[in-house]
Order: sequence, then structure tokens, then C-alpha cells
Amino acid sequence: MKLTLACFCLFIFISLPVWADPLLLAAASTSEGASAAIKAYGKKTGGSVTLSLAASSALARQIAEGAPAQLFLSANSRWMDYLDKKGWLVKNTRVEYLSNHLVLIAPLGQTIKPKQSAKAYLSNFSGRLAMGDPSHVPAGQYTKAALEYAGLWEQVQTKVAPTANVRLALLLVEQGECDLGIVYKTDADLSKKVQILSPIAEASPVRYSLALIKGAGKDAQSFYQFLLSPQGKQSFISLGFEP
Repeated sequence: MKLTLACFCLFIFISLPVWADPLLLAAASTSEGASAAIKAYGKKTGGSVTLSLAASSALARQIAEGAPAQLFLSANSRWMDYLDKKGWLVKNTRVEYLSNHLVLIAPLGQTIKPKQSAKAYLSNFSGRLAMGDPSHVPAGQYTKAALEYAGLWEQVQTKVAPTANVRLALLLVEQGECDLGIVYKTDADLSKKVQILSPIAEASPVRYSLALIKGAGKDAQSFYQFLLSPQGKQSFISLGFEP
């Protein structure tokens, strides 16, 4: 029995993923910026960082369940608050890092009446609207709040195609599976398959938060400081993010 238990424990240990490099969990919408920052950091210091991307909600839950993350870049403050209350953040490392904006998009080439407001497009809309799931995805939560602010949520909520992250909402529009979508401007700017119809008036600013996670080592701290530097931030700003 003791031998069996020892073998079982050894199996679990060797089966767990081990990251020699710091692990950054980052919102899906920061994919290109985070990758560029990691590349610039490597060129400057010789260090390397592992990147994992998903909706901020999914990443925060992974951290709370013990994922070996050392840094977290969240697309809103709500999920950073969630980790802070559970004691997962390194004290005094949480910062408001970047900002973004919401835009209304349609498939490229789709015939759309030009130069209308988002409210005008959505008021006469009868198709499907792609957006992040407002129950937990930051982009969806920002979008729902904006549509409520504009008095449109009751009208469009039955037309919503909710997605697990904002990049999937973009994909639905790119593939023509949804006639309209609401995504971050930086995501729309990267796509060659959608057109931006109009900005969305936001109920609250779209802000990204950055923090070190409890147990972060010296390499993670070094990368954190790089992200805060002008060079680190430029990796995101060059893609349309704002400070």
C-alpha cells in the first residue's frame, strides 16, 4: 500500500507542468502586445517568459486554483479585485496599465449604410451580435454596460452571440457568422476581415490592470519592471493601446 501511494504521488508530481521561466497570464486581447514585450525583453536581457492567453475571468480562476502564474494582465479591475480579496497579489504591485476602446464591427465587404452612429446601426438591427459573454468576459461586461448606458440592451440582448473571449467574437464576424460585433479597437485594427462602423460610447473606461502574483520570483519581478518601462509599454502602444 505504501509503495502504491508513493508511486501514485510520484506520477502526479512528474505529470504536473513545470515552467522554468516566469509565467504571464494575460487577457486574450493583449496577445500581440504581450508577445512583442516578451520578445523585446529577451533581446534586452536575455531572459524569457512563458505566455498563456484566455479571458481574464478564466485566468483569474486558474490563479485562484493554484496555477503557477507569476504575473497577471487583466482586461478589467473586477478580476484583479477577485484575486486581491483572495490574497493572491503581491502587495503594492497592482497598477492600472493600459486602456482601450470598444468599436462596432461588420464583415469586410458587407453592404452597410455608411457614417451612422452605433445606436443607429443597432436600433434597426435584426441579425446576430457577437460579443464577449457579459456574465464573465471583461469585453462583454464593458459592452453590456455601454449598451445599457445607450438604452439599447433590452433591444439587442436576445440577438447576442456570447463568446468565451473577445477574440472569438471577432472570429464570428470575420467568418460572417454574425452580422455585427462589438470588440476592442485594437482587435479590430489587427483584422483584415472586418470593417469598423462606429466607436461605442463606453459607460466606464476600458482599463487593463497588471500585478505580480504571490510567489513571483526575481525573473518575474524583472519582467514586471520591464513592462512598466517606456520600452515595455511601447510594445502595446504601437498596436493602438493607450497608457
